[in-house]
Amino acid sequence: TGGVLGRWSASVPSQDSIGGEEFMLLLRGEEPDRRAPQPELVREYGAWAGDLATSGALVSEGQLAAAPGWWVEPSGAPASRSAAISGFFLVRAPSADSALALARASPHVAYGGSIEVRQLKASR
Repeated sequence: TGGVLGRWSASVPSQDSIGGEEFMLLLRGEEPDRRAPQPELVREYGAWAGDLATSGALVSEGQLAAAPGWWVEPSGAPASRSAAISGFFLVRAPSADSALALARASPHVAYGGSIEVRQLKASR
């Protein structure tokens, strides 16, 4: 599967052997490349997320509110900072290389955003 809309033309790599490794894909950047029409972005992100779900890689996803979040400093006093993470996808992949391939296939990257890929520790 995959899309060929606007600038995004990647496919979600096959996840033939979905393993027990979970990775957080942290979408950075509030609005990648605002020159793209909003309906086009919505279709392309939806197609990519659908491909993740169909492949069995998608565990969860979410978009953060546009308003900045809050940080709690060691002193206990909250300090407001601008939020750099705009959304996330929790995926299951057989390896870090597979998780990176999933991130590279995202329209977020094609439209100028970046994705931080972090492996979750196995719970005890």
